[in-house]
Amino acid sequence: MNTMCIASPKAKYTIHKRYEFGSKASFVTTSKDNWVVSAQSLDNPYDGHTLESALNHVTQLTGTTPAHAYCDMGYRGHGIKEKTKVHLVGKIPKQATKALPNG
Repeated sequence: MNTMCIASPKAKYTIHKRYEFGSKASFVTTSKDNWVVSAQSLDNPYDGHTLESALNHVTQLTGTTPAHAYCDMGYRGHGIKEKTKVHLVGKIPKQATKALPNG
């Protein structure tokens, strides 16, 4: 895996770092017990384009397609039209319990 130069979206907040070097890391955990079920290093710097790869990796490793994916706002525009329902942080209902539903 190659190290990439990524223009930092945080550059407007700092004077010193306009660019970051590295790759994206993608981790998928279960919502109830936080078991890590997938980990990947990806070259694509945009979060929204990594979701499909992460979900496919989980399905390949576990044999089960996740029913729900809970992501931060970086995953807007993900384009997922499969069985997995994508929820963005800030849009999860307030009545959601500590352990989110599996189905």
